Amino acid sequence: MSDVSTVVTAIATCLVALLQPVVAAVGHDGVLDQKLLMNTTGLYPRIILLPSHGSGGNDTLLASLVTFASSGQGIGRIMRSTDGGRSFSHLADIMDPEAVHGLCCATLYVVPASVHSTIMPPGSILWAGSFGANKKQMSIRLWMSRTHGASWSFVSTIVNTTSQRGLWEPEFFVGHDGALSCYYSDETFYPAHSQVLARRQSKDGFKWDAKSKLIVASPIPFYRPGMANVRSLASNLYIMSYEVCGTGCMVHIRWSRDGVQWGNPADMGTLVLGHQAKKKKGDDATTITETTKASVQWLYFAHTPVLATLGHTKTTSVVDNNNGTCSSFLLFAQMLKLNETDDVAPLSGKSYFQCHVDDGPSELLDCTVHSAPVGFYVSQSSWCPNYSPGVVTFHPNASVVAARTAQIVEISSFYISGEGSPCAPWFGSSAVEY
Repeated sequence: MSDVSTVVTAIATCLVALLQPVVAAVGHDGVLDQKLLMNTTGLYPRIILLPSHGSGGNDTLLASLVTFASSGQGIGRIMRSTDGGRSFSHLADIMDPEAVHGLCCATLYVVPASVHSTIMPPGSILWAGSFGANKKQMSIRLWMSRTHGASWSFVSTIVNTTSQRGLWEPEFFVGHDGALSCYYSDETFYPAHSQVLARRQSKDGFKWDAKSKLIVASPIPFYRPGMANVRSLASNLYIMSYEVCGTGCMVHIRWSRDGVQWGNPADMGTLVLGHQAKKKKGDDATTITETTKASVQWLYFAHTPVLATLGHTKTTSVVDNNNGTCSSFLLFAQMLKLNETDDVAPLSGKSYFQCHVDDGPSELLDCTVHSAPVGFYVSQSSWCPNYSPGVVTFHPNASVVAARTAQIVEISSFYISGEGSPCAPWFGSSAVEY
């Protein structure tokens, strides 16, 4: 959480309005035109692909948003799409009684087959959020659905504090150890650390570690690593993205071979740099080599990063000295800046990086800038525009898997009619080749 007071103040004043489900129209180039998802406040969107079940197929998506009742109580709104993100409808609301004291930063997660728990069997949907910012005694609480998002029940409190400092932005992941990990931004290590990325684990979703493990914790006290995302790439290769505020909230990544051990917490990781994709005959991007790096205009993301993964293929269009497997991932964030000057880039709020990673030494080989499915220009960071967008990638049918093409669906927040109007969610879709 980069600016807690701004977010809490904005959330406390939000009111809920009438929900208007909408359908996105297909644009001329195959991109779905961005449309308003609902005409009221909807923050911190998250999207997941549901496991195939019954007639659900492989294009049923579940989305969550943080919205608010007229009383100010936070609501976890659940939306569903059965047509691959072309339209969404209201499915359920999570009404946690603790949300009367504030709700922020919710997340969604599908329990994978590697988890062996009778409490949260594989295919269960997990939702968690940060509660209690208004009363200054925060907690992260877990809810679960065994009905594909139609109904929900409370499971456990993952972590809480009696201090006046924050617990923000939960993120679930299961690594090689089979335990459910909850990564989150923790302010309770003050004054040694203004904020750290921490983790608690559970084997069943009910009993959690009594103490938090530090994952990223800078020796510089005012640095604030936060907003972790964790994804699996190729076999035995995992990636974590996060912002490091105190340095302009630049987006960094780090690597793991088991999805559990993430290296020295004091190491802030690697700053991700991208460049404009230049068209050339027979390819869709210019490969960067050691001899061309100096002439490239490099860009970086700042604030609220979000990861999505693509497929794994034999490398053909990027430099690969090991002739190994290339994994691709997408990186979204609130703002795009020029690395040389730190100026805001023209595509800020309208773009994502597509990055190719070698499966050998875990080197970041090449990241190119592409237009996002939802795009609103963002000139400065604040709590609303493109703040922590929700993104999912999937293959809607077998033919695009063979063609190495995936569909991206994005939900991003922006004002309905200018600053001061409700900060509402917008959605759109586009295709990406890898």
